[in-house]
Amino acid sequence: MWSFFARDPVKDFAYEILPESPEKSGIWTLHRGKRKTSGDPVSVFVYEVAQGTEQQTQLAKAAFKRMKTLRHPNILAYVDGLETDKSLYVVTEQVTPLSVHLKVQAEKGGAGELEISWGLHQIVKALSFLVNDCHLLHNNLGIWAVFVDRAGEWKLGALDHLAPEQGDPSGVSLPTPKAVYPDMEKYDPPEMSNSSAEKWAGEVWRLGCLIWEVFNGPLPRTSSLRSLGKIPKSLVPHYCELVGANPRARPNPARFLQNCRAPGGFLCNSFVESNLFLEEIQIKDPAEKQQFFQDLNDHLDSFPEDFCKHKVLPQLLTAFEFGNAGAIILTPLFKATLNLSST
Repeated sequence: MWSFFARDPVKDFAYEILPESPEKSGIWTLHRGKRKTSGDPVSVFVYEVAQGTEQQTQLAKAAFKRMKTLRHPNILAYVDGLETDKSLYVVTEQVTPLSVHLKVQAEKGGAGELEISWGLHQIVKALSFLVNDCHLLHNNLGIWAVFVDRAGEWKLGALDHLAPEQGDPSGVSLPTPKAVYPDMEKYDPPEMSNSSAEKWAGEVWRLGCLIWEVFNGPLPRTSSLRSLGKIPKSLVPHYCELVGANPRARPNPARFLQNCRAPGGFLCNSFVESNLFLEEIQIKDPAEKQQFFQDLNDHLDSFPEDFCKHKVLPQLLTAFEFGNAGAIILTPLFKATLNLSST
């Protein structure tokens, strides 16, 4: 009977952590893992209480609680979790940190603008959801807070500092990122925290920092934001609004998205349009689907391979099997299959 009470809950956990090299992810360590029964791949974020400070443990527990309840297609999906006296385990969909993903892509010739445009679209959608729908502030947005799934979809994570816009009603306030990591100060906006600007003004400033790092690599210092580097011309005016010194002039995430989706904008392209259509394909009428599949055939060659394999191909197969798109779906279906078999 005593052995029942002495059982290690980690051994009974439904997921196994694989021995492959883990990645540091803020106060967490990110491991590859798998479900013991099916072998399905997952990611496991682990926090060791003994290795952290009291502040860090407070942040880890807050993130664990938030991850369970916050659901959105562009936010890292919580699958399962375990909290013991010694550790916290958060199991999510299988992902790679964006910084690692971009490094791998650079070795292949660099991530294309199409892939980055859709990735940024997803992160801004997640930020807009937090700010406008949930009235929450992420407080920790940066390249370290973005993860990429196997289809190349970008997900917002690192919810350790997430807090209500008006402050926690319980009166408990979480430590700021720079209180935990002094080097994070360079990502802070220039205004004082008691500024009369919108509470989310700091969020979009950090979005600007994220955009800078996606195109130019690690930010050496705050003043480097003035040097555009490799930021695409179509994104420059909108980026400059994000990192403007006047917080009242910065756009809300929803407005930023709208501005970048205007004709000629960085987020106005066939790849973003195709993704948005696929997200709503179930509610499109047959004529719209036919036109989409016809146009898709012309664009497939320019789309990222992982996206075609893990997002387009399954959607095409489903539409072919259960839909009423007709024979027009066969051309992009064969093309997607051939493209993958030739790589």
